[in-house]
Amino acid sequence: MSIKVKQAIVSCLEKIARKEFDEDTIRTLLISCREKISTDGIVRELPHFIAHTLRKQGVFHRKVNSRYTKFKLAHDQTLKLSLEEITKRIKQKTN
Repeated sequence: MSIKVKQAIVSCLEKIARKEFDEDTIRTLLISCREKISTDGIVRELPHFIAHTLRKQGVFHRKVNSRYTKFKLAHDQTLKLSLEEITKRIKQKTN
């Protein structure tokens, strides 16, 4: 591990211990640690997802893409209906 990476990790952990951390501290910690995470999987995927904002692969990319697709479909379908129709369908589902 390089001295620069080690210093970044130690600095982030100290900020967390003092409860003086923010989103950038966590981001830096995750990105700095990823070179030492040897296993491919969710633990390594998280820092990769955070480090690379333009993703075309990986577990998180698939999950985010899936959620977006479902939300977009639901959004587009609700735009086609009137408020009365939506209310009517909701009431039918709960009975």
